Order: sequence, then structure tokens, then C-alpha cells
Amino acid sequence: MLRVHFRSAVTLLLLGVAVARAEEAAPAAPLPKDGTYYIEAKPTYTCKLNHTEKWTVRNSGDGFFKVFAPAAPEVPGQSDLTTTLTLVEGPRLKATKIADNTIERRPMMELAMPNTTAAQLRAGVTFHVDYAGTLNTLQIHVGKPPKPIAPLSKDDRRMYLVATPTLDYNAPAFVACYKKAGLIRNREEDVTAFAARVFKAIVEHGSYETQYYSGDACRPSNTCKTLATNGPGFSLFFTAVMRSNGVPARSLFGRWTKMPPDGLEQMSHAIAEFYVPDTGWVPVDIANAVAQKPKDPMAWFGTTDGQFMTLHIDPDIEPSTGIAKVCWNELIPFWLGPASFWYSKMVRLTWREQQEAYTEPSAGASESK
Repeated sequence: MLRVHFRSAVTLLLLGVAVARAEEAAPAAPLPKDGTYYIEAKPTYTCKLNHTEKWTVRNSGDGFFKVFAPAAPEVPGQSDLTTTLTLVEGPRLKATKIADNTIERRPMMELAMPNTTAAQLRAGVTFHVDYAGTLNTLQIHVGKPPKPIAPLSKDDRRMYLVATPTLDYNAPAFVACYKKAGLIRNREEDVTAFAARVFKAIVEHGSYETQYYSGDACRPSNTCKTLATNGPGFSLFFTAVMRSNGVPARSLFGRWTKMPPDGLEQMSHAIAEFYVPDTGWVPVDIANAVAQKPKDPMAWFGTTDGQFMTLHIDPDIEPSTGIAKVCWNELIPFWLGPASFWYSKMVRLTWREQQEAYTEPSAGASESK
């Protein structure tokens, strides 16, 4: 793994830097043409992620406190996902599952504390999120898929072609950048061949940065200036190029699920996917390829190792009207009362990972979810 040591794990987690893994993937097979391959998903690990945040609000009266958490979505790299959001101390409150207020309708968990007192807020409120599910290894497999690949609906296609405040591929600076770089799909060019050309160009000219980048700094219109950014920045840049050429694409934000022995390595990460008719979603891990500069960068194209959990798709989550955030996998608090949320202070943020090899359920075994 690419190691970046800071004073403490908490400090690094607060920075939100997405760090690439340094194990080089296996050499890639020759690139197939559109319609001649599919992405094989093989269950590889069962895992759990536990996330805890504690917030305090100074000089506050009584009010209304809400917290939102991304609910892990169903994507090719994972299945049977559950997300649980709880209040650690205090009354037993039940979180509800909602959809965010964007066209993507991303799943969220919402926990409301309608009668929050000033004393509670000064002492701090602690929230705990549990993610659990099965992670799949993804690999290009030449031939016909076992089951027909359903085409994207009109709404889904529109969803994965839209520009957003952070994914600003319609910004003049970005448009000029990708056109100057020749990242324009030829009329007869396969989607897969074009995606590979974009991927190779980013890997060749990109520079991986380990410092913190905010959502604004990760915008493609900013990344295009130097092509030096972190995991979210590279994933958003690739997604932006694909969408600007009419190819549905998306960025997946989440975490590695295997903690290194020292526990000090940042586990946040982001990858991208693009859609090919009759094939489905194809994963690309640009951050790893840029960070490592391997002999065969295509080893990170179309394959994953089953050790990454997606917590939300794309940036600019809006859990409720008037509450918007880029969201790099963290909780989104909302306070309605005498003091502003921006006078709040997060005093603790921790993650814990647990990963085990996947075991096929035995015949006749009872199952529960």
C-alpha cells in the first residue's frame, strides 16, 4: 500500500485524503471490443465498516438536530448491503431510509432528534453508522454474459450524463482543457476503446497528491489546470471526460476494507465506472494507476480486488432541501436552533474495518437480513 504517515489516524481521517493502494494488479488482458465482453462479479469478502462521529455545539439553546448518512448502494462491486445509523447515548431513536433531493435519488439514512437540549449539545452527541455486506472481485470476461445486461433507462442515462456543481464538465476551463488534450471520442470509436484512451492519458500525465483537497479543488475545472489531484479528483476528472462525450459514467466514493497493521493509513478512496451497452458498468481505478505508474496501467482498467466498499455514488449529495454537501463518506449534521451549525465542533471521528473471506451459504441454511 502507498503509505502516508501523519501524527495520528484521526488527524488523517479528518483530512479526508484518498490514498491509493500500492499492490500492483495482475497484467491486463488485451482490450475487447464493445459487446464482446462482460464484467464478472465474484463474491470475495464479507465485511463491516463502523463509523463514529461526536459533535458538540457551543452557546446553543434548545433546538432540532438531524444527522444524515449515505446508505451503501447496490453496485457491481458489492451486494447485500445494510446501513444502520444510531444515536450512541440518549433516547432510542430509529433512523429512516430516505432518498436524497437530487435526480440520482441516492439512498440516505436520516436520524432526527426533535427535542435536543443545549446541555446535550454542549456535552456532545455521538452517532454510529454500521455498514455490512458482500464485496465482489470484478474482472473483464470475454463472451456473452450469463444473463442479458439490461440497458440504462432514459432516466438513468440522463442521471449519469448530468453536470453538477462539483462535477462541472460544462465549465469553459474544462471544455477547453479536454478538447486541447484530444480527449474527444471519434465517431466510430468504441466506448471501451475511448475510455481506455482517456484512462491512459490521465495515467501518463497525472500526478498523485496526498494532501487534502476540498470538493471545490476536486472539480474537473480545477484538476485540468495541472492534472495533480487525489483519488476523488481523478475519478471525477475521468467521469467528466466521459460524460462530456456522451458516455454515462459515475464516481464511487468509499473506503478500503482492509486496515494495514499500523492503522495509520488513510482508507478513503474513489474509483470510477463507465457504462457500455450489453456489458454494463466497467470499473476503473485511476488513482492507483496514477500513483504507481505500473508497467501495465491497464491492470487497473476493468478489474477490482474486492476490497473497496462504495458508500455513495457521485458528489453533491442533498439529503433535504437546503442541505447540500459534497460528502466524502462522512455524516451530514443539520441543526435548526439559536446557534449555527458552523459553530459546532467535531471532537471525534473513527473508522473500524473488519473483513473476512466470503463463504458460500450452505444448502438449506437459514438466511436473515
